[in-house]
Amino acid sequence: MIRELKMLHPSYSQQELCRSLGVSRQAHHKSSVRTARVVMGREVVVPLINEIRKTQRKVGGRKLYKMLSVTFKNLDVPMGRDQFFELLREEGLLLRRRKRRVRTTMSRHRMPVYPDLLKRARIERPGQAMASDITYWAVPEGFYYVFLITDVCSHKIIGHHLAQSMDGAHALKALRMAIGGSSHALQGQIHHSDRGSQYCYAKYVNFLQSKGMRVSMTESSDPRDNAIAERVNGILKNELMEHLVPENLTQATEMLDEAVRIYNEERLHMSIDYEVPAKAHQLDHSLPQRWKNYYVSVNQTQDKSELVTLTQD
Repeated sequence: MIRELKMLHPSYSQQELCRSLGVSRQAHHKSSVRTARVVMGREVVVPLINEIRKTQRKVGGRKLYKMLSVTFKNLDVPMGRDQFFELLREEGLLLRRRKRRVRTTMSRHRMPVYPDLLKRARIERPGQAMASDITYWAVPEGFYYVFLITDVCSHKIIGHHLAQSMDGAHALKALRMAIGGSSHALQGQIHHSDRGSQYCYAKYVNFLQSKGMRVSMTESSDPRDNAIAERVNGILKNELMEHLVPENLTQATEMLDEAVRIYNEERLHMSIDYEVPAKAHQLDHSLPQRWKNYYVSVNQTQDKSELVTLTQD
């Protein structure tokens, strides 16, 4: 408005025009900057967000801000974090999560279970421990089951397999992939999982022990006991695969392979200093995390552990 009035009445100063409209020059300046920021955001930033979300549909605002930080520095009008989230809100780009649960842990069995070694372990580099878990993938015909193995330190998915059932043989296929492609020593490495029958049956445990690995299992039903694996499950299912609709198992396997590639090579993780897992996995040390663990203050007393089989090591 002030700019248009200035063009119509060039003899009047900007201060006089602002005063005639009952606004200060400072307020006018802030309004102009905000308008420029909104225009810049819609013309430059929003298309970039849409491009990123073609492959990472559920990537959140904090990671987007980190990924686009160089772009923000090069804008004519700077855009800070608060302005960026305001833009996301105005453009309807904030995410809403929905929850569905399918039980994948069948722990009521008579097979031996093992103590939780991860609670007492100090993980300082990749290749010290791997975590296994199973998640489900809702498809038109029902559910597929995704078997995943993740390096605890780098959060890289090192083994995966897709199946139409939760048989232990499928868990073993994911394990063989993880071990076959490992560049780290297997002797003494911890394999952590829940107490599901897939991880307790003899062939699986015997294969681990034949490689000199140490078997570790959760001692309660608390998902925090296998937090790394649970988090990876959620990212794949809710961020990278929820929108995919495969026509058959073969196509679904290809989609899973691509989702794992995006997770390992493109998606930033606050738990590894905003790095991608594939790069973190190549290091010989851990990276600082950029999120706080609130469980220490929320629930300082963990559930009591059940009696487990102590026949190892």
